[in-house]
Amino acid sequence: MKMFKETFLLLIGAILFLSFKISAQATNRDIVKGMYDSFSTGNVPAVLDAMDPNIVWNEAENVPYADRNPYIGPTAVLEGLFYRLGSEWDYFTLSDIELHETNDDMVIAAGHYNGKYKKTGKVVKAQFAHHWTLENGKVTKFQQYTDTYQFNKALEKMPEDVTSLKSEDMIDAAKVDPKHYKVEFENDKVRVLRITYEPGEKSVMHSHPEGVAIFMTDGEGRFTFPDGKTQDNKFKAGKVIWTPETKHQPENTGKKPFEVIQIEMKSK
Repeated sequence: MKMFKETFLLLIGAILFLSFKISAQATNRDIVKGMYDSFSTGNVPAVLDAMDPNIVWNEAENVPYADRNPYIGPTAVLEGLFYRLGSEWDYFTLSDIELHETNDDMVIAAGHYNGKYKKTGKVVKAQFAHHWTLENGKVTKFQQYTDTYQFNKALEKMPEDVTSLKSEDMIDAAKVDPKHYKVEFENDKVRVLRITYEPGEKSVMHSHPEGVAIFMTDGEGRFTFPDGKTQDNKFKAGKVIWTPETKHQPENTGKKPFEVIQIEMKSK
């Protein structure tokens, strides 16, 4: 009887241990959700507690708060980012958050930033994507993607220019230039374009809504805007950027073909 009791207790202990282990392995999404919930209620200590002591936090390139990238450790995130958000904005909230957990310890979040910048009184309503990496129940890496144009405009880091336009002014790239713009996928939320240019090829003036660009190859390009101004860019394969709503005429100024996947967001 004693042996049976000991065996029974061992089995119960093993079941509880396995249950706990399985539960722990399945909590990445819950951990990230808890961070968003804590941020929404102003519980910053709880947000910081979910971070690894050596977390590497990166804001989107060209966002004003990317000036201190990478933020290393929770204290750097608190003092360099959270403090500035709390002191420089009348309000700064996140909404419409959707979470998607992957099989490699990553969680992808999408939603909207809502804020009003104190100094200018300008309001931001910008879509975002967050890429979270977790290990042993702690966030080790964070990467932000968002509409950098809106933030720079709110902080008056850039002048009003022709890259912002009304939806009724949109010129569909896939319709006016099907040679370079192929629709790979479309539903009521997004449209995915495959963009390909041979060396020296040039498009016509067209528009894109806000979205995400994924560069499949290295490349060089020149963008001409409706007012005649031009902008030269170089691209690296694998680079992912947020792209604001824009109107332009691209040209491949490099010596090699380049390819881009453009994910266009549709207004709700």
